[in-house]
Amino acid sequence: MEQKPSRVRNLVFYGIALSPLLAIVGVLVYFTFLTNAFPQAYRQYIRNINFDCFDVVPDHRYVYRMKSGECHFNNAEYSTVQTIDANGFRNANPKVPYDAKVVLLGDSHTYGFSVNDADTLNAQLKSRHNIDALNLGVPIYATYRELAAAEDHAPNAQVLVLQYCENDLGENAEYLTLPADQEPENRKGILQNITLAKEVYHARKAAGTPLGDTFRGIAQVIREGEYANRWEMKQEDRTRDYEGEAQAFSDILARHMDYLKGRRLIIYESSSYGRNNTRFMHSFTKVLRERLPELQFEVLDVTTATNKHDYFWLDDHPRASFYAKLADMLAPHLKPGA
Repeated sequence: MEQKPSRVRNLVFYGIALSPLLAIVGVLVYFTFLTNAFPQAYRQYIRNINFDCFDVVPDHRYVYRMKSGECHFNNAEYSTVQTIDANGFRNANPKVPYDAKVVLLGDSHTYGFSVNDADTLNAQLKSRHNIDALNLGVPIYATYRELAAAEDHAPNAQVLVLQYCENDLGENAEYLTLPADQEPENRKGILQNITLAKEVYHARKAAGTPLGDTFRGIAQVIREGEYANRWEMKQEDRTRDYEGEAQAFSDILARHMDYLKGRRLIIYESSSYGRNNTRFMHSFTKVLRERLPELQFEVLDVTTATNKHDYFWLDDHPRASFYAKLADMLAPHLKPGA
């Protein structure tokens, strides 16, 4: 009589047969859920940003702005239409007058890189709270150029809402390597960077294939170890030098004190992938009080109203839900007499 295979032998057989598949699944689970490898590859994939929408204006201190008209941003997680006004900022839909008393300053998080016109912060403030807020945010700006845009376009501002991102530190520190009167030298570096970025964008767009470029980007990030696991990212957050960032930030503000005097400044953090921290509020408040006692300011803690789920997974920008929550948080601070 033929003997039936035992259950143990079957399990061993299927375990051996399926082990390559299980290994592949395990690797995918690890890199997807326990590291930032895929987001890192996505961010390095420069075709994800439509540099055709950038308008270089080297005679301005902010070096570039957005091109007037409609700009289309299409990538893996969203497809947006962004309407830009004649000055190169996102105030055409809804239309916001340039004599608005509230002005929004920041980078792509303020601009609304990842949302349609109806979901930007200025649109949410208008629709939810009937507050006109001029949006002067532009992608890849840092603090100096954000305030330069305000000085050029918002002479009637009474309240400045300034968004800070962790990647502002690099440009802020670069500006501080030279005296204020040598600012045009820093401008040359910004111009070189944006010119090179546009060239790379067009070269990849002409020669590359999106799917192939994506896989090559992922392979490079993993091969070169250009990613961090969840525990390493938590350690980065714990050891982030908020006071050092605040000191550079305050030194940039000091160069704009003639403009800031008599105006209220509201500061908040929106960093990549929502890696915001309550330490930002405490550190920036402490440093600004010590170094700029004459400044009328308030630092808000966005972690009380938003979380990482309000940001896209691959792209590091906020979802529409972030702007709705942020508008509700800001509104009481923007009302007359606040």
